[in-house]
Amino acid sequence: MKNRDLVAMIAITGNLSIKELGLRFDRVALRLLDELQVCSTRLVPEGQILLVTVTAPIWSPSKTATALEKKIEKIFHQPTASRLVKISVQKNQVRIRIVKNVQTKNVKFIGFVHNPATKPKQLFDLAEKWLTSGM
Repeated sequence: MKNRDLVAMIAITGNLSIKELGLRFDRVALRLLDELQVCSTRLVPEGQILLVTVTAPIWSPSKTATALEKKIEKIFHQPTASRLVKISVQKNQVRIRIVKNVQTKNVKFIGFVHNPATKPKQLFDLAEKWLTSGM
């Protein structure tokens, strides 16, 4: 399932629209999300889900994706790693949350590229609500 479709279902969980959440789906955002989707299939263990928020605008999607992939790999190789990571990558604010012990609905990655005014915690909370719902 495409990330945009997942995000649309997550927005519905909160009775919100993608626009109300301040999400971006321009070409650069989609490229970054696609690259993170590919790396998550390799890096995310069964029974876990990787949630990522990136504040737009994204100036260098390839460099951002490469840096994030390295950080994500490091997180999954440290068993004591924090459940929430806050970093800056290529001048973008990034939040990473690992959700464990969840029925994955065949999902290993959910990514959000959002406007600066959007609160990443709201996006993470909606994603977790969707993951635990029967939707």
